[in-house]
Amino acid sequence: MDASRAGSSRGWLSRHRGGVALGLAAGGFAAAELTLAQGWLPSTAAQILVTTFEGALVGSVADWFAVTALFRRVPIPLLSRHTDLIAKRRAALSRGIVDMVEREWLSPAALRERLSQLSFAELISQRLRHGEGREALRRFTRGQCVKWVARLGDPRVEALADELLARLVERIDVREQLAPLLRRLASDRRLEEQLWQGALGLLDRLLVDPQLFALLRDMLLEQLQALSEEGRWQRVKVWLGKRFLEGDDDRDKIERLLDQILRAAREQLIEVEADPRHPLRLRMRAQLRLTAARLGRPGEHKLAQALERGKQTLFEAFVGQGGARSWLAFFQRWLAEKVASDGSQLNRYIDRGIDRLIDRQLVEPSGRARFDERLRRWCGELIDDHPGFIGAIVRESLSEARMPTQRLVGTIEEKVGPDLQWIRVNGAVVGGGVALLIAVTRALFGN
Repeated sequence: MDASRAGSSRGWLSRHRGGVALGLAAGGFAAAELTLAQGWLPSTAAQILVTTFEGALVGSVADWFAVTALFRRVPIPLLSRHTDLIAKRRAALSRGIVDMVEREWLSPAALRERLSQLSFAELISQRLRHGEGREALRRFTRGQCVKWVARLGDPRVEALADELLARLVERIDVREQLAPLLRRLASDRRLEEQLWQGALGLLDRLLVDPQLFALLRDMLLEQLQALSEEGRWQRVKVWLGKRFLEGDDDRDKIERLLDQILRAAREQLIEVEADPRHPLRLRMRAQLRLTAARLGRPGEHKLAQALERGKQTLFEAFVGQGGARSWLAFFQRWLAEKVASDGSQLNRYIDRGIDRLIDRQLVEPSGRARFDERLRRWCGELIDDHPGFIGAIVRESLSEARMPTQRLVGTIEEKVGPDLQWIRVNGAVVGGGVALLIAVTRALFGN
């Protein structure tokens, strides 16, 4: 409590030093005049005392007027026009501040010198090394991924994907491009192993990934529905086929059948993958060689035409199933799920990419030097292209709209007022000292 009161007292004194000095000078002058009139001191000593406090009072009043005239109007005839100087000279004051900031404090040369000493990479890496900064970058990156994934549902993206696929299918020459691939598959054992392993991996993925399984199931359901609508005989065949399938409804029946087919195919592929001399492998190699040889014969047109028709049929079926829309929808759902899961492989890739980017661009000396150089060059170009940018900011900040005159005057007074109080104190002290010197000199060398 005592410390608080002491601090409050010191704060009050710092704001009113000039008033205290003026009060002491006035009180001292009144006391000195009373002393002279009552004869309490010898006449010479009393006159010196009166002159001293008279000088202190004059100096204090003069400096009070000088300081007050800066911030307020003093209603003194003939002199009031020279008061309230900051408000009256606001425009010139603002121009002076802007000029000083632009030409000295924040001049282009000063900014470039400061930029040459600043390492942007160090500042950013310090922020990103901190857990909070790194987590913010991680959230930002994931947020951008979510926005990118959301754009996959845009009809324009679907139309673009359909157009690109149509062009790709049109440019595929089955005869010229398929024959070399078939020959390579028939002779390259490593590629053959990759083919079987890839097929097995795809089946495993279909069995464990509910989205892929549902996509394949929905495609089969659509084909079943389309077949039922082709005619009475097709409806009968579909109805008979469903009689032999277990399940509560069509969806359940298709799911059970698809699961059985995939598991049977997986078991078969496991046998083939484990036995390099499996009969299915041998038959596939022989068929691949035969097909490649037929495609390579100059007069063989029927097979090439059949493959071209098959290509077009597959593409038309793909378009009939929704084209790129269904696959983009699946890809969108898959990506959204992976981005939302903290432990997904995609998010691990994102985290590793962030760490690699920080290391290469901000931590390694060569990367850090390139990063800083690019930013310094960019900032230098920005300074050259906008030489009055900083001045415009200061000018706008000092405008009447942003800072009214009353607020400007109050702000300046608040910042420099306590220091200006010493001017009034010094005026009292100096005035009193000069008056004392004059009075003593007059006493010594007078009559």
